[in-house]
Amino acid sequence: MGPAALFRQRSEEGTTSRIYLGVLCGLIFGGIDVALMIPMSYPDKRAAMLGAFIARFALGFVICNIRLPWPGWAVGLFLGILLSLPDAIITKAMAPILASGAVGDFKARPSLKLT
Repeated sequence: MGPAALFRQRSEEGTTSRIYLGVLCGLIFGGIDVALMIPMSYPDKRAAMLGAFIARFALGFVICNIRLPWPGWAVGLFLGILLSLPDAIITKAMAPILASGAVGDFKARPSLKLT
């Protein structure tokens, strides 16, 4: 069963499952963020990349599974910045981390048409 078939599966209520989409978006977003870190150097590169992957996976998953009464782009932008803020403060790399969270989640959210 391919990824497209997973999105067509129906839950008991008859709505398309957001869980699969959240996992897929989390994996893609996490993978992109880790790929951007490959050329950089860190004292503990493995821990840095794992932490970044988990943070971005969580963002992708949450964005796909949350329902707020706002336009999709606003939800993605707000949650992308909000959930990226702790990492940005800890690493003191505000601009790249907040930009990655805002752009990645802003772009992922508007395309969601699942109920």
